[in-house]
Amino acid sequence: MLCNENKFVFIRTTRTGCNSIVQALRPHVTLHQEVPDLSHPTMAHFMWWRPDDYDKYTSFGFVRNPYSWYVSFWSITSQDTHTFEQFMMGRPNIAALHNASPMSWLTYWNSDTIAVDHVFKFEEYDESMDRVREITQVDFTLGEKSYGRYSGHYTDHHNPITRMIVESRCHACIERFEYKYGED
Repeated sequence: MLCNENKFVFIRTTRTGCNSIVQALRPHVTLHQEVPDLSHPTMAHFMWWRPDDYDKYTSFGFVRNPYSWYVSFWSITSQDTHTFEQFMMGRPNIAALHNASPMSWLTYWNSDTIAVDHVFKFEEYDESMDRVREITQVDFTLGEKSYGRYSGHYTDHHNPITRMIVESRCHACIERFEYKYGED
């Protein structure tokens, strides 16, 4: 989301609590969709759509432990029709996500290089909010974040195959943000 008043771009990485932040910001500032017709555009989309504004806005977004992120995404898109392993193997028609990483929204095109100014971890959500308030220049109150519709811990849904798929797709995110399987 783009805020011209306070000169920030919030890149809404799906399944990282972004809707809670947008809902908290909306009463205080005017937010614009940074790229028309995309509900969760990437930083690369913003840079393509508004190339002259890239340096004029402070940008930020969130990442999430990829093992947890994939389970959360499966729980809202495919849990009723596919097992988690089927989802990870690519059987649902969600082609764009199957090569994605939670970090993908925050990078340059086809790159593991971070393009946003600030990256926060979903796992440190509450601790990050003071910094987000500073960037947005808005003193907002945050609602509840959603972990997805799945029950139990994300490790309950993984097996060696799905872990290998996540590690293959998300090696840069896992390494850069020091994510470990089993950690929240």
